[in-house]
Amino acid sequence: MRDFFKTLLENLYVLTGSRQMEFISSEQLPLLLDSLESICRKYSYIPEETQKSEINKQILEDQDFTALTPKILHKWLFRISGAHWKESAHTDKQKVYDQEPCKPEIADKYIKEWRESLAKIGNPETNHQSIKDRYPEYFKQKFIVEGIEIMAGSLDEAREIYLELNS
Repeated sequence: MRDFFKTLLENLYVLTGSRQMEFISSEQLPLLLDSLESICRKYSYIPEETQKSEINKQILEDQDFTALTPKILHKWLFRISGAHWKESAHTDKQKVYDQEPCKPEIADKYIKEWRESLAKIGNPETNHQSIKDRYPEYFKQKFIVEGIEIMAGSLDEAREIYLELNS
């Protein structure tokens, strides 16, 4: 794709009248080519020839086109991406049902491992501790008890601290 973009940039004036290549320094060109290639890799499920064809088509047809940038390239490829996207998460249901279940020994082995790992961490529902309980220092507030400022988690706690100080 790099050679395709470089050739395209060199011929951009002939195609569109844009003199973009004249304003790109030799230090900026590799950066632009890298970013254009990066956008194309994000759409790797679109065949390379289709990407090239769409880019050539859009350069001539897109009324908003002023320069070949990653942003405009993303816009063009996103526009056609839906036609090429195929979800791999969905499988043929018949293939799933035709598979043999695993042997009971293997299933028992994995169930045993799962139960052992669960026993190590305990039951999250019974081990639940609120964030406020784990990090009480972050939840303290300022309370004024009989003219004295006290930092505490609640008004009751502030009163207890006050009583301790005055006893």
